[in-house]
Amino acid sequence: MLRDLFRSTAFKVTAVVVLALALQGAAILGYFSWSVFRFAEERGERFREDTMTSEKERLLNLTQLAVTVVDSYYRRSQDLDGLKREKMRELKKVVDAVVSQAQAALKTHGRAEAEEIIKRQVAAVRFDDGNYVWINDLTPAMVLHPIRPELNGQDLRQNKDPKGKALFVEMVEAVKKGDGEGLVDYWWAKPGEKEPKLKISYVRLVPELGWIFGSGAWIEDITADMQRQALTQVARMRLPDGNYFWINDTTLPAPRMIMHPTSPALDGALLSDPKYDCATLAQAGVKGKVVDLGGKKNLFASMVEVVKEAGEGYVTYLWPKPKPGGGATEERFPKLSYVKLFEPWGWVVGMGAYVDNIDAAAGAQKAEMRGTVSGMVGRSLSFGLFFVALFGIISAVLLRRNIGKPLGALVRYFNTVAQGDLEASMTSSFSGEMGILQRHMQDMVGSLKAKVKESNELAQVSREETERARVATQQAEQARREAEQAKRQGMLEAAASIEEAVDGLSRASEALSGQVRE
Repeated sequence: MLRDLFRSTAFKVTAVVVLALALQGAAILGYFSWSVFRFAEERGERFREDTMTSEKERLLNLTQLAVTVVDSYYRRSQDLDGLKREKMRELKKVVDAVVSQAQAALKTHGRAEAEEIIKRQVAAVRFDDGNYVWINDLTPAMVLHPIRPELNGQDLRQNKDPKGKALFVEMVEAVKKGDGEGLVDYWWAKPGEKEPKLKISYVRLVPELGWIFGSGAWIEDITADMQRQALTQVARMRLPDGNYFWINDTTLPAPRMIMHPTSPALDGALLSDPKYDCATLAQAGVKGKVVDLGGKKNLFASMVEVVKEAGEGYVTYLWPKPKPGGGATEERFPKLSYVKLFEPWGWVVGMGAYVDNIDAAAGAQKAEMRGTVSGMVGRSLSFGLFFVALFGIISAVLLRRNIGKPLGALVRYFNTVAQGDLEASMTSSFSGEMGILQRHMQDMVGSLKAKVKESNELAQVSREETERARVATQQAEQARREAEQAKRQGMLEAAASIEEAVDGLSRASEALSGQVRE
């Protein structure tokens, strides 16, 4: 039974259609799966790139903020008039404090004793890493200079700086023009040095003594002070998550740390330790080409190289993560740092952020997309199999009803006709092309029946003609024998007539036999 089923035309047609549908569905599903999986991978990679770009922009903007702070202090250090005003306020505080002590001494002691007390007090004053206060009178002559005592008592009118400025004469003029106080700039050597450097001094007159109390600051010290203030300000700048900025110089092959807020022991240290040889990627400029460093190059040297090439850039390296309770992990994680060169001071300002979370998020998104796609493929496959099975069942039923049964009826009908039953009939219902085939088959059988009938009639005629020919032949043979006998008896004339008649009869018989054969 199953063998006949498998051999049936309906089964074969159904199998071919179902197989074609299955192959087509498999091809479409395969291409769809490949396309969606590829899309998932590309989307995950795009997510990683977009997130990394956002992180780069964030680091750039934050670091630019720190550079802006540094630049503000630099601009202040370049504004000589502004520096003079700012430094005058600081120096004024020191001089005012000394003058207050001097005025107190005058109130409690006699003039000569008060002067000695004031000189001792002023000689002991130190501030800002060795800075001092001096006293000269209106001559001008030096009353007290704690650093250069050889000047004490000398007439200072001819005392000039390398630029030819009579600085003490200008101090006298300044207090006379400025309501007892003033600011003077000139060139003067720092303590312990011989080379004069630009200096600004605040001077104040104490009329009761006729003395000018003065204190100054060197411009380069003011610049250094501006740098210290900038470093302090940047060190205080922290993000809510505790992230920070650091500053190193541009020395190569290994730079020095200028300021590290969480590791102050590094300040001033040469960054040549092998543990820093962990840079993996470097990018000179915001849109520069990313270069693979292999994870064996000094990360700070790499930072110096990118800023020297493009003024800014990114360096990726592997670095331990700090633990919440202190210390750091043994495992190293990828960290991205943006660095920018502050060229006036030769500083490299940088900030870093761990980016392993970006890779993890991208991987999670890829996994999620793959899971979603796998689910979609599974559901599509299930639906496809169900659809193919349903289509196969429907096709089988329709093919059996419209092709299988009619073909079976035709086969049975042909078998019956082949066995000689030309009166057989088909009882199955036919439609479409099968109905046309049925009608043609019936017409063919009808024609065959007509031909058979005609053949039978011709056969009957042939049998009758054959019988007549047989009788004629017998008669001819009998006549031949009689002719021969008559011939033997000398009846020559009669025999010739008879023989002629026999020949004509034989020819007629042969012609009739030929017609019968036809």
